Amino acid sequence: MKKKGKLIGGLILLVLLVLVLVLMTRSSGTDESDDGSTSEEDAVVSIESEEITGLAFTLDGTDVSFTKTEDTWSYDQDQQFPLNETKISSLADKVCSITAERVIEGEDMGELSDYGLDDPQNVLTITKEDGTKTVLRIGDENSTSGNYYLMLNEDADKIYLVSTSFDTMFPENLMDWASGESLPSISSDTIIGVQVKGENSFWLIEDTETAEWTVCDENGKEYDTEDDSVSTLTSAAASLSYSDFVAYGCTDFSPYGLEQPKATIVVRYTEEQESEETEETSESEEEGSESEVESESESEETETVTVEKELVLLVGNTNEDGSYYVTTEGSDEVHLMTASKVEAITATTVNDYWNLYIDMQNVADIEALKVIYQGETKTIERHVEEVTDEDDESSTSEEITYLCDGEELDKTTFTSFYSSVISAKAQTKDLSLLCPEEDAEFTVVFIKTDGTEFTVSYRKYDSSFYYTEDVYGIPSLVNKNSIKSMIEYYEELFGET
Repeated sequence: MKKKGKLIGGLILLVLLVLVLVLMTRSSGTDESDDGSTSEEDAVVSIESEEITGLAFTLDGTDVSFTKTEDTWSYDQDQQFPLNETKISSLADKVCSITAERVIEGEDMGELSDYGLDDPQNVLTITKEDGTKTVLRIGDENSTSGNYYLMLNEDADKIYLVSTSFDTMFPENLMDWASGESLPSISSDTIIGVQVKGENSFWLIEDTETAEWTVCDENGKEYDTEDDSVSTLTSAAASLSYSDFVAYGCTDFSPYGLEQPKATIVVRYTEEQESEETEETSESEEEGSESEVESESESEETETVTVEKELVLLVGNTNEDGSYYVTTEGSDEVHLMTASKVEAITATTVNDYWNLYIDMQNVADIEALKVIYQGETKTIERHVEEVTDEDDESSTSEEITYLCDGEELDKTTFTSFYSSVISAKAQTKDLSLLCPEEDAEFTVVFIKTDGTEFTVSYRKYDSSFYYTEDVYGIPSLVNKNSIKSMIEYYEELFGET
């Protein structure tokens, strides 16, 4: 009897264990939406991205649609629209798989207006290659989770809460999805000329043999340039780039002020290109060759050649943000360019590029100097004599002396004096500066070996500057310390200190 009782008890325990196991299995198979997980039934959209052949939605209150034909996307409302296919493909990739974080149905639903679905912020229609359509009505964003309420097709009995970022999925305007032209990539060290036509017209050009730059005004007069200012300009020209794409297929540019541009920027530059040359050579049959006749053969050689190119940028009006409407010569597109990039070039004038030196005369080109100071004129002559080496009569050298009234001057002191004269730089050069009425305090006359002369006179302008005119006759202001240095070396040269 005891054994029978134990057997019955064991059977009861086994039945209880089976019941517990069944209950646990059923529990694990239910929807666990409370802890964020979902079942397969909660997949809102599950499509292979490659199957999507159409996308339609609303943009700025207008219905727009896009169709893929043989792997190429186009804008249905304008087949000529320069669509950036990467962006429309990216949208297809984002919407091909959407899973609900939570499903709201039954008594919990309430009204569609509670979720912004009575007047959706957008309606996205996805078309598959078999013609079937999936319509997603996008409602409000949940303020707590940041997820969006969604309704699928015409099924108003279920509302889905999804984590898809619909706020950044669609473009702000259609031109955000346009793929337009871009400016050529130019390096500043390949630029050989920059020209500006407009209110401030000038032209900088490089002598490619000497690498020297000159600047021309609108009348064609040439001036030497300041290296730093030229470098700043070429860097600005190399950094020109568009900020936004505004219009395409334009035939009327007047709304953008480009029919008659406010300014034209011309950038001339060089570019390395590969050139293939084909040479035909006839080879005679070699002795012992298997073939009886060797046919003509072609060999291709690739060489690099330097070509000159030109970028012509037309600058029009500004928009409400201050950016300029621009286009390139011959283009039918209009773009925006930030004011800082445009004005770094157009807001400068020819005098911004003037060389600030008063006159850099090479001493080898000088025959004599006349110095006028405190009412006295002294003439310094430069003598060059060829001297034969005593130990080697075939070897000669130049001996240079500086004389004043027949007396030889100290060469080292003269060199210091001359360097102080030719190294004088203007703090500013300005055609509007007026020459002071008082007499010059210090004057140097360069008498050159070619017979020409150039006079530099320094007059006190104010407590800080002296007025003079450079080799081109441009009024200039030089710091008083530069003039003080000239006078000190002059007095030392003639023993007047």
